[in-house]
Amino acid sequence: MASGGVTAPKSRPFLTLNQLPLFADDRDVARAVVGPDQEKIRHCLASVPSLEMSGLPKRHTVYGRYVPAVRLFYERQYGIGPAALTQSARDEILAKLDNQPPPKRKGRRLD
Repeated sequence: MASGGVTAPKSRPFLTLNQLPLFADDRDVARAVVGPDQEKIRHCLASVPSLEMSGLPKRHTVYGRYVPAVRLFYERQYGIGPAALTQSARDEILAKLDNQPPPKRKGRRLD
């Protein structure tokens, strides 16, 4: 520590959602989502209440946000990843894994 001065806080290393612990605080989650830019992090943190209304998992008062659920939220929002699969697509995948025909669906199939 410099004599009589205050040291600047050390910045945390940048972590992706995959590198965060199972639960993380909102600042770490925001940084993993938008990167290290402080302006983007502030904007992301300010949007948390509206994101929660759209399905962002609630923050646990002791542990923080459940990171795997945060990832699923964003995958659902942007139509990617396993969370974006339709029910019929899930049924077909599970049927293939079980070597069973997928359940019959009403209506016309759009292949």
